[in-house]
Amino acid sequence: MADVITARLGERHYHPGYYAAFVLDPQGNNIEAVYHGKAERSAGSVAISFTQ
Repeated sequence: MADVITARLGERHYHPGYYAAFVLDPQGNNIEAVYHGKAERSAGSVAISFTQ
């Protein structure tokens, strides 16, 4: 399972419309999911929990 890097999700200050999320995979690779463009919030927040 990948670990979430402790950073806030959302717009970055690289340029307007740059949204990204980062994770570390089990081998230590930093993976970035990025979106360039206009976005509108569809929900106030999202809560994720894991159970075993």
